[in-house]
Amino acid sequence: MTESLRAAEGSPVFKYPALFKYPALVNHSILMEIVEQSRAFGFLGPGPIQPVVQHAAGFFISAGRHMEPGGLETAHFLDLGSGGGVPGLVGVELFPESKWVLLDAMTKRTAFLTQSVDLLLASDRVTVVTGRAEELARSHDSTIDVMVSRGFGPPAVTVECAARFLRMNGLLVVSEPPHSNGNRWDGLSRVDLGMSLLGCESVDSAGGDSAGGDSAGGDSATFSVFRKVSPTPDRYPRASKALTKRPLFD
Repeated sequence: MTESLRAAEGSPVFKYPALFKYPALVNHSILMEIVEQSRAFGFLGPGPIQPVVQHAAGFFISAGRHMEPGGLETAHFLDLGSGGGVPGLVGVELFPESKWVLLDAMTKRTAFLTQSVDLLLASDRVTVVTGRAEELARSHDSTIDVMVSRGFGPPAVTVECAARFLRMNGLLVVSEPPHSNGNRWDGLSRVDLGMSLLGCESVDSAGGDSAGGDSAGGDSATFSVFRKVSPTPDRYPRASKALTKRPLFD
């Protein structure tokens, strides 16, 4: 990863030297054992775990393109639907001065996440929360700098649940399905959520920039990045039933 990042002269990725730790991160025995165990529990899909960790790094490369120097290292992150801890636990290791909320609705998963955070000696800066995002958003109103989401839910549900958590100018980074061009977010422009799509971006699975877009394990992964540009209207997020039965856009 290091060589491909250095080759992209002038890239905003250069603002974030913590990303150069990534080659060592792939070989970080504790983290890799955690990800392996997460897969064994069924929290992650089948297949090799190294591409999963590589894909996770793409969230932070995408976010870094839209942040000031040093912003990632000390940011307050939230992993929306953290599940098996990817990308959240990878970010915890990449940025040792960052703070994190790992949010998931399933007690089994948050119990696993709590144990994992303890193993990484990060419990002083990582909070594991059990609950539904739409129910917890108001108690965490405008507290988060960067949210990451890997497979949380449909586009309309994801962005509605995320908006209130974010501080003004905060970012939401969502991984896209294979071969996505980002058009599944087209309806967002017709909804007053205070969220603006900055772009649908590809990140080479080895760490550089790439045209095209595949999921983890392919040549590149694609991420959609959003910025909070105005306050979230009081009515959002709505209750769970309304979220699923009456999505804000298709």
